[in-house]
Amino acid sequence: MNPQQIIYNFQMERFEIFKTQNPDIAKFDVAFDIGGKILYAHKFILYPISSTFEAMLSDRWTKSDDPIKIEGYLYDDFKQFLTFLYSGQCELSHDNIFAMVDIAEFFGVVAFKDFCEEFLVQSKFTLDNVFLMVEFAKKYSLKKLEETITKFITDNFAMCFKSIQFQVLPKSTVKDLIEVNQETPMQEEMFEGVSYFLTLFS
Repeated sequence: MNPQQIIYNFQMERFEIFKTQNPDIAKFDVAFDIGGKILYAHKFILYPISSTFEAMLSDRWTKSDDPIKIEGYLYDDFKQFLTFLYSGQCELSHDNIFAMVDIAEFFGVVAFKDFCEEFLVQSKFTLDNVFLMVEFAKKYSLKKLEETITKFITDNFAMCFKSIQFQVLPKSTVKDLIEVNQETPMQEEMFEGVSYFLTLFS
């Protein structure tokens, strides 16, 4: 057995302990209060990979033994986040993915943000979600997702630029999409979409 496998096995043992959520046997040294529900963890798992956790777990932030309140996130989402920190994987869905990206951003865990972005890149894009995804990708600097969305828009140029969803985008986003697609052979479709967009501000 190679060293990497040994380390992995050790980490999986820690993960099994985390899953018990039994403070009597697991020697947890930090507790989080999320909407009145308590989630236990080990500080040494958390603070080395997140400066936010490092500050949160310091004596200046909280008294020893007091649960740390986590606001703005659901218990199940935060538990999945900690599950990733222990095991390198967790359950993502279209229902929780936006919250999970925000958690990754807030706690500054790049590996988790990349994990979430990969899920989004594999998503099915439609007119109903692609422009929402554009704004989301820009907000969280998800470059790979931006590239994937841009390709979808380019491949479905006429449909996208004539859509109602395009016409309600922020002007800065429209400008970016036009610049990316200015070499497309379908200039007439783009002109129609942009012309209508401009009338909304005239």
